[in-house]
Amino acid sequence: MPASRARAGEGMPRPQIPTSAHLLVACVLVERAVLGGRLPPPPPSHVTALVVASCAMVVLAASSATVGDGLRLPVAGVILTLALSTSLAWALSGLLVRGMGLCEAELGRVAGSSCTLLVESDSVCGRGSHSCRASVKLPSGRSCRVWLRSSQRVWMGELLRCSTRWSPLDQDGFGASSRMQGVVGSLRIVSISSRSWQPGPLGRLRAWRSDRLEGLFAQPTDSAAWIAGVALGSPALARERGMGERLSRCGLSHLLAVSGSHLAIATSIACTLLLRLDMPLAPRLAASLSLGMALVLLCGAPPSAVRALLMSASASGSELLGRRGHALSSLCLVGLVMALLDPSLSGSLGFLLSLVSVAGLCLLSWPTSQALRRALGRLAPPWSMGRRRLPQPLSKLSSVTLDLASASLVAQVSTLPLCSSAFGTLSLVAPLSNLLAVVPFTLGLATGLPGLLLEGLLPWARLPLDVSRCCFELLSALVGALSALPLAAVGLPDWGGVEPLLWSGLVALALVRSCVRMEEDDHRGRHVS
Repeated sequence: MPASRARAGEGMPRPQIPTSAHLLVACVLVERAVLGGRLPPPPPSHVTALVVASCAMVVLAASSATVGDGLRLPVAGVILTLALSTSLAWALSGLLVRGMGLCEAELGRVAGSSCTLLVESDSVCGRGSHSCRASVKLPSGRSCRVWLRSSQRVWMGELLRCSTRWSPLDQDGFGASSRMQGVVGSLRIVSISSRSWQPGPLGRLRAWRSDRLEGLFAQPTDSAAWIAGVALGSPALARERGMGERLSRCGLSHLLAVSGSHLAIATSIACTLLLRLDMPLAPRLAASLSLGMALVLLCGAPPSAVRALLMSASASGSELLGRRGHALSSLCLVGLVMALLDPSLSGSLGFLLSLVSVAGLCLLSWPTSQALRRALGRLAPPWSMGRRRLPQPLSKLSSVTLDLASASLVAQVSTLPLCSSAFGTLSLVAPLSNLLAVVPFTLGLATGLPGLLLEGLLPWARLPLDVSRCCFELLSALVGALSALPLAAVGLPDWGGVEPLLWSGLVALALVRSCVRMEEDDHRGRHVS
């Protein structure tokens, strides 16, 4: 192969499932086992030796040479790299578990007024009190996460000094799920002595966000809940209005969680406007990433949105360098780094759903779309169009419709084991509801965020916000009609007990397929040469 093509990445054979996918799945499995108490953490004296041994495995994997007639041994390299990933995950999650134990013991000794609370999510009103998640800064300098309960509404980004009552987690399902997310217990606020915002620009951004949310909460409607969720990353109003069950029956719960689709809509509109201004590629990509970063910070940096932003940065870098992008490799590498830096993400349902759905789309979206096209071609009656082609607008519309339907099917099937454990239902109208929700959701997001930004600055600033409200009212009516259908959703058994078995089977299947693919490519290359 010429050097120029090799540098550009054209025609380079790649396994369908990259090695980074095995590393990510193995890392998540080990971290979940340690956080769930099924695997004891390594002794503190062995952590350094474990990391050094893992680095030595990297050197061995990189220098795995040849045997016999020169055939490489990809299996050995993959196994060594898997050992590296699991060793690091074991060590880092063990450190997190020990830190959680120390913080839990300290919280039981110190007075609540000596701690500083940083609210990490908007509080949700239920059963006479407001609840949210917060980070506690202890007198010793350690930090940990707790569930926070208060009689007053608090907003994400607030710093609280207050008198609290500490309660450890119970030994039940909720307690186990909380520990998996890095939460050590619950604090109930008795009285608040001071409230302030984080210092710097981030605090001013969060203060502006809370002002906009207070305006939306003052007139609680479904459209206001949609705007608060998709534009400001606050699902609190939607939960208080009981929208979760209806969205789950329609398969539209993901629309309220800020993720890659939200960033894609916002950045695509910005890139289109900048392209019409004839802006060069590098400044255009920088502006798009800056907008995405601002939106992620505005919404509180949820893991799914951070993952999407990092993947977008990777794709932009590949485009600037003139190299071929590989979405699945980027997804797995970004997910692996995030899981190692914060092992509690392995216990976050939103993070796992984001990874699994995007991985399924990378692997199966195009084959599913082609299969649907072939199936519809066979079902078409012979007198419909004959050999004549559809007009170009209709052809493009049908192509987009099939792509959206295939993406919805793939995402639903990929996340089925996780969703059955978390929600217990399977939406039978999800492909249809996702297809019908595209236009109102896109228009509502595209007009809602600018409307919030311009509100109070210009006399016509209410117009985009009113358009957004109309779009989300239409979407709410659609959700209500579809969720009311008799067979909109069916119950599913809880697959939580076999989840590790499913993930282990996926690791084994991916490992075998990848190694066989690499050996076939190596044989084919030697045969051609």
